Amino acid sequence: MSPTQNTNPYILLVENERTILTLMHNGLTSAGYICKVAESVDEAKRLIEQEFIPELVVLDQAMPNKDGLVLAEHSL
Repeated sequence: MSPTQNTNPYILLVENERTILTLMHNGLTSAGYICKVAESVDEAKRLIEQEFIPELVVLDQAMPNKDGLVLAEHSL
């Protein structure tokens, strides 16, 4: 493995509360993780389908419109 290769996992944060999302993102990125954020299930689906496959998803279950379980079922 070359020293320039990133070994930190890609994390997708899905949370409709912007303050919580920002706190999680700031904490994880300052710890060296690579994070993408989504404020809805639909936005998270687009990220997964078009941009990257996360190694870990931190998912809010209780969100308006579609809850996080819809995304979990979609990703299976």
